[in-house]
Amino acid sequence: MKKLVLILIIITILIIITNKRERVMVVNSFIDSDNMVEVIITVPGLNTKNFTSYFDNDVEIIGIYPKINLIYKNKVGASFYQFSKGTINENINEFNRYYKKILRKNNFNDDLVLVDYNGIGIEKVRVYVDNKYLNEFIKKYPNCSYNI
Repeated sequence: MKKLVLILIIITILIIITNKRERVMVVNSFIDSDNMVEVIITVPGLNTKNFTSYFDNDVEIIGIYPKINLIYKNKVGASFYQFSKGTINENINEFNRYYKKILRKNNFNDDLVLVDYNGIGIEKVRVYVDNKYLNEFIKKYPNCSYNI
């Protein structure tokens, strides 16, 4: 009797696992991954104040590489900030709070004032886009460059 119950449980688990795999395959079949590329875009003069004028919520932004002052580069730590919130504005606001907290913690108050006024400089943006969007972006902003 115990063997029969154990076999039924194993069969049920296998059915659930295979059913989940089928759902995942259906979702992924709608994404045309051949046209999608992960790109690092460099925009001269980009900062947290003008970020939304270059990128909108239609772009899947993976994260940003902020311009970090060499004086406190060792204290700030990571040079890549990964986006995890829903919208670009939420991610930028969260990054501002994170960066300001580090500056405040290390007593870089002069830079804290400059960040409030000028925004935080962004060196590069890592995005996941299709080739069509990338071509349109480069045509619209010819001074930008990208690396795949």
